[in-house]
Amino acid sequence: MKSTITAVFAALLVCTTPVVAKGADTGAVPSEVGHDADFMTWLTALTDQDERYRRIALDTDAQVAGLTVILHRLFRGQTADARFMGWMGVAYPGYAHEQVAILRILHAHRKGLGR
Repeated sequence: MKSTITAVFAALLVCTTPVVAKGADTGAVPSEVGHDADFMTWLTALTDQDERYRRIALDTDAQVAGLTVILHRLFRGQTADARFMGWMGVAYPGYAHEQVAILRILHAHRKGLGR
């Protein structure tokens, strides 16, 4: 039974984890992400747009880079909302409000741009 649960968890992790851009696993934010001015402006203002938003526990440079890359892919429409939610639920459980807030703020941003 334990091996079945482990296999299911591993399959869920593989299915919900988006492909991370080169460099994110080393702790370096890829230059195309860091130089995306629209994304960086949105990301910088993200936590100020929801008074209940808690800082997601990112303890290493690799975690910061990984989440930044995932958020960039989400921002640019390269990752679906459901895939982002699945990845966040596995990688950072306990941050359901933050997941929803990120999507709500992103959708409001897109609506403001007429997308």
